[in-house]
Amino acid sequence: MPVKSKRDEEKWRKAKAIAKERGQGDNYALIMGIYKKMDPDYFKKAAAQVASRWLRARRDAGLWQQFLDEMYEGGKKMVRNTNRDTRDRYPQVEVLTLLKTDSKFRKLLRGQFDRWRAQRERAGPPGETVRDLGELEPGQTLEWSSGRDRHRGVVQRARPDRAILMTESGQTVHMRPWEVAQLSPRVI
Repeated sequence: MPVKSKRDEEKWRKAKAIAKERGQGDNYALIMGIYKKMDPDYFKKAAAQVASRWLRARRDAGLWQQFLDEMYEGGKKMVRNTNRDTRDRYPQVEVLTLLKTDSKFRKLLRGQFDRWRAQRERAGPPGETVRDLGELEPGQTLEWSSGRDRHRGVVQRARPDRAILMTESGQTVHMRPWEVAQLSPRVI
């Protein structure tokens, strides 16, 4: 009986009674069909929720794998076991194993993924041109050209009016918004 409340329970009983009147009191499919017709809005809403979850999962599938590749060696990275049932026997496990067995870790990783995706959407995927210095994050690597020379620098600090980068040669570069327009730096 797929019910969540007293009201649903009453509807289920009515659906069973209607099916019994038709001589099919044990036909679950018929009972469920009658039950769904009693409250079609609820089932439409539930179907919409399932569909939106499915679409979100499809949209995020490629990004999820990329996130795992970048952050957790494709899910093979060993992490501290947070599953209280197995952490005594296995103090460290692969990320993919923990995802399957620990709902708290799954929730934590989903939050980390959402932050990673939001940051990626703000700064753009690797190789995308930087438009706003304020959206850069410390640790990102930028590449730009001036004349025939190519330069690379790691973002140390970023504000809307300037970004401070450390080049591979150890020089500090202060990049300003007007230089962004001229040099077209790219996140790599």
